[in-house]
Amino acid sequence: MEIEYEGFKLSLDMSQKYKMNSNQTVIHAMTEEGEPFATVSKCLPESHIINGENIVDEPNMPGILDVLVCHNIVVDTGRFIQMGFNQYPVVKMCEL
Repeated sequence: MEIEYEGFKLSLDMSQKYKMNSNQTVIHAMTEEGEPFATVSKCLPESHIINGENIVDEPNMPGILDVLVCHNIVVDTGRFIQMGFNQYPVVKMCEL
């Protein structure tokens, strides 16, 4: 899946699950050159995430939630998980 974020053309790899929470998909963003750009998802094992849901690292990648929603990768649930001073949106993964 290809997206554009802050002027960067990125490819998303969603082929892995988190070891500490196998209900969650790891979303890696890679540059056009195949270099790691960022991990878009966040694993918070103590959070109650059900199958098909995920946590987006919006605090460290402002605007990424809108990009993922716009590309029909996720649906915003309107729920958040608080960790420290940050709020992480909970999303439902779309079938790709």
